[in-house]
Amino acid sequence: MIDTVAERFNEELDLEDNDKIDYKIKAKQFVKIYGQMASIMPFEVPDWEKLFWFLKFLVPKLKIQDPN
Repeated sequence: MIDTVAERFNEELDLEDNDKIDYKIKAKQFVKIYGQMASIMPFEVPDWEKLFWFLKFLVPKLKIQDPN
């Protein structure tokens, strides 16, 4: 499933490079912040936990063009 989502993001969706960069940055930030917060506070939000694990494995597969 993760490979399918990554393939759609990388190939099939007609997103501008800036939109792809923005999404990947925000996904990485969520994974980082949620991981830190979950280690010090008990969260009871199963949807956030699912999103965390999904994005944790998805982000490395998202390809973006270096704007430089």
